[in-house]
Amino acid sequence: VGAPASSAAPVPTTALAGVTAEAQRAIDEIADGASAVSAQTLTASSDVVAVAAGACTSTALRSLNLYLSCSELRGAQAIATAIERTVSLETLDMEGNRIGAAGAVHIGQALGDNATLTELNLRNNGIGGDGMTEIASGVARNTCLCDLNIDGNAIGVRGAQLLAPALAVNTTLHTLNIGTNDLGYAAAG
Repeated sequence: VGAPASSAAPVPTTALAGVTAEAQRAIDEIADGASAVSAQTLTASSDVVAVAAGACTSTALRSLNLYLSCSELRGAQAIATAIERTVSLETLDMEGNRIGAAGAVHIGQALGDNATLTELNLRNNGIGGDGMTEIASGVARNTCLCDLNIDGNAIGVRGAQLLAPALAVNTTLHTLNIGTNDLGYAAAG
């Protein structure tokens, strides 16, 4: 009788053309059924797109760390697709990915339809006040997010005013980091 399936060596995924070794490692870990994958400091949005594609199909991935990766708009679109399609992802760290307001639109739309994500870190992404429109809408519709970090996004008073009604209807969010956002005194009133 052969060896039990659990002792078999993981089957490597086919190497993807145009992705860095770090991205390929993360893709392989996701394919092998890892529950937590860290793919920090990916240098191209194509790397983030490839990792996001892997996350879309995983039923085991619970935590994805893309800290200081170069998502930008293209990567944000791919991550949004992963947020929409995932059946297991609970924690997503996108700190410092430069998604901007345009990327925030995609992330916010996906957040509203997601039923698994409990922690989302969007710190230092240049979201601005305009980007908060869809983030706020997603927060209002989301029923599982517990922890949101939007620190350092220069959302200003406008962004805070957009977020306030969403916070009034969301019953799951209990931790919000909104520091360093140029809120001034007007947002408090």
